[in-house]
Amino acid sequence: YSLPSGTEDFTVSSWIKTTQAPATVGINEDFTTPTYTWTQGGNTDISITGGEIVSNSVGSAESRVYTPTTISDDKWILQHDYEVTRIGTDSEHSPFVVSAGTDAIRQTSMDYIGYDIYNPSDTVRLNYRDGTTNGYGGSFTPQLNTPYYVTMMKDGTTVTLSFFTDSARTTHETGSPITMTVPATVVGMTHIQSTGWVGSDNSGSDWTADNLQFCNEQTDWANCTTTGTDEIGTVL
Repeated sequence: YSLPSGTEDFTVSSWIKTTQAPATVGINEDFTTPTYTWTQGGNTDISITGGEIVSNSVGSAESRVYTPTTISDDKWILQHDYEVTRIGTDSEHSPFVVSAGTDAIRQTSMDYIGYDIYNPSDTVRLNYRDGTTNGYGGSFTPQLNTPYYVTMMKDGTTVTLSFFTDSARTTHETGSPITMTVPATVVGMTHIQSTGWVGSDNSGSDWTADNLQFCNEQTDWANCTTTGTDEIGTVL
């Protein structure tokens, strides 16, 4: 290692090398040729098609795709792209949720955390399930035919959802961000799902989701990386 000019001579009695590993991105999926194992649940109204997740008039029948990943009970960050072109009457769909298993959401006592786009109010709202109890957080109104860059983050019992209108994630949609307090008993998440709400008596919604990224044990995406570790030396 080079030392600055003018440095006086000294003796290194010992050297300890340690590594500082940034958090690894657990999911980094652009859906062009899916990198992870996605399982189709129900019909194909929601499916991976043409390099993205596509909802084609998703109705009240079960339709979803899901994949396993490691999910902390404490903190994580999920990012993705999203655009909705039609919100059907009495419809609900969730571009992404994290779930404690592979069941369809709200059909069993399986816990989950996520958000949905809900009619008749045509709003984005945060929601969770704790056993057989549903809970909700803040909401706002999205715009149709508008590309969004979404970040959903859990930090302890607080979940924050941000809809950005730029890919750099600097400009929020009006009403974003929103938050929700989740009971400490909502735990054991094992999968990420893209889903509609089974039985929601809806007339269908059309939307796409893409470029899913998930980082565990972090609340700042700057601390997440897909590769590499830093080496740190300590002189004793």
